[in-house]
Amino acid sequence: MPIHLRDNQYRGVNAHLHSLLQSDYDGWETFHRDHIGYLRLELERALPVESGYFVLAERSLQIRLDARDNP
Repeated sequence: MPIHLRDNQYRGVNAHLHSLLQSDYDGWETFHRDHIGYLRLELERALPVESGYFVLAERSLQIRLDARDNP
């Protein structure tokens, strides 16, 4: 019997939600786009107006180790 709760019961990644979104339902791209948009808005609200910073949502982000920085 499935459990349907509005609050996330996980401290980290909700494995069941991710599994559902990446299955045949295929809602991952929509979920991810919307979630990043909400995060962007919250970051903008947290930035001081006079800081001169702004927030943009990028299409993708990859973090890689540059061998030149770590001989």
